[in-house]
Amino acid sequence: MHPYMIVIMAAALMVLAAAVLMISENQRQKEELRRRFRENFGTVLSRSYTDEEMERIGAFSRKKDSPKKGYLDDITWNDLEMDQIFARVNQTLSAPGEEVLYRMLRMPLSAETSGHFQEMTEFFRKDAKAREEMQLILAGIGKKTRYSLGSAAEELAQAPEISWIAHGVQAGALVLSLFLLPVVPVAGVFAVFGFLVFNAFTYQTGKDRRDTEAFRGLFAVLCQILEAGRKLEKITWKETEENCRKVAEIRRELGRFQKRSFWFTAGSAAGAGAAKLFLDYLNLFFHVDLLVYPGLLREAREHREGFGELLEAVGEIDAAIAVASFREQLPWCCTPRFLSTGESQMEVQDLFHPLLEHPVANSFTARRGVLLTGSNASGKSTFLKAAAVNAVLAQTISVCTASFYRAPRCQICTSIALRDSIQNGESYFMAEIRSLKRILALAEEQTPVLCVIDEVLRGTNTVERIAASSGILRSLARPKVYCFAATHDLELTQILRNFYDNYHFEETVTGGDVCFSYQLKNGPSVSRNALILLERSGYGEEIVTSAREAAENFEKNGVWEVLA
Repeated sequence: MHPYMIVIMAAALMVLAAAVLMISENQRQKEELRRRFRENFGTVLSRSYTDEEMERIGAFSRKKDSPKKGYLDDITWNDLEMDQIFARVNQTLSAPGEEVLYRMLRMPLSAETSGHFQEMTEFFRKDAKAREEMQLILAGIGKKTRYSLGSAAEELAQAPEISWIAHGVQAGALVLSLFLLPVVPVAGVFAVFGFLVFNAFTYQTGKDRRDTEAFRGLFAVLCQILEAGRKLEKITWKETEENCRKVAEIRRELGRFQKRSFWFTAGSAAGAGAAKLFLDYLNLFFHVDLLVYPGLLREAREHREGFGELLEAVGEIDAAIAVASFREQLPWCCTPRFLSTGESQMEVQDLFHPLLEHPVANSFTARRGVLLTGSNASGKSTFLKAAAVNAVLAQTISVCTASFYRAPRCQICTSIALRDSIQNGESYFMAEIRSLKRILALAEEQTPVLCVIDEVLRGTNTVERIAASSGILRSLARPKVYCFAATHDLELTQILRNFYDNYHFEETVTGGDVCFSYQLKNGPSVSRNALILLERSGYGEEIVTSAREAAENFEKNGVWEVLA
């Protein structure tokens, strides 16, 4: 056999072996990802987010939805600890997925959108093979971005514009000098070397590269989403047909953008091997990235609305898989039912808070407002939050942590975890007044409202608190308004008995120990435990005895004794 043939065959075998190894490694990585997806599905994952991450994830929602009716305002979001709820639900694999999921949790879905989302969620919950195939596609997008992708249109509007002419002249001069090498070798060498140095210097120190550098990551992620979209086009499941069709339409419009963006983003996305080194030098000497940037930016701006639609179409699929996993984590859950026009009753069975590890379930029916009483630490605040959180989950991701949920679609507003603000010079009482005023304004809109209030006007004295609280709660006792309020003022249960249903939590005291059942019971509370808790916490007998005698004397005579 000819030596050259031996060399060629050896080279071919090496290429074949390399190809087999690459295919084998790629398959191994896919199997590893599938194994991880299977292990994580339906499992509670521990994940915390920095303030910067939450700011990025929520930016699109705030810009697009905050002026809209039904949007969950910041007070309500923070009262209900929705950042933690989001972290519990969020098992998305892509940046678009987690931004869409966050947006869904803050803005109720329409009945039509909700039905489509439920269909996708149930499909991915049941079909593990399809779910894992989709997760492999979504994992290719990833979350490694510092941009709010949902705000890509605004980001692109702020991107700097540069001229390609100067960079084209420099690249052209270097190409011409290369042609001089075989004709005039000495002059060609000096010309090539000179233009290499000059082009590299202007590239590294030039304003154009510095100004555009910040946008490479954005364009790179957009390209990854388009590449994922190419794979989504091949999916034929009817449950995701609407989303995949939308992706295909947008990809056709963005075809030129995807081709051009390679030369602008490939160097930063090529890893750390020979490919990255080659592309970096190509940009350094020929300014290829800066030559394609003006056209790339123009294409992106022309189709920026398409990017938003693309992100939502892809992100909705990712969010559906995350919600499917969330459903599997729960000890029980249900799909909510919503009342038709004219009906006005909330009925919930076996309700629990999704963040509790060992929850106690409660059931209730509310045809009007609910006044909740009970001793300290008996479960009032947790129940209020559970009711409001489930209303949010019902109207957004169509999941309730209950065995049955039937209620009207409501605007949700809370006043629970208020605090004073030294920076703004605002007392706790003033914060309460502002918070309650927005609830009163919402109740006047003649639309269904669920408002949750924990300890009405706790920041003022007893007499004025009871007087003002009764007035506020009476004003909220109107058709289509479901007001759930917790109070320690038992006087309110009598004052408002014609307008509110009374429920309470109670405790049992055994051998000096206080035990809570966390079970919701009908009627107002008849027990107190503050003094017992003081005693069990190690307070001196003199303090506890004196307080008990003073309380008993006040209940008997209606007057507080002056201490000697």
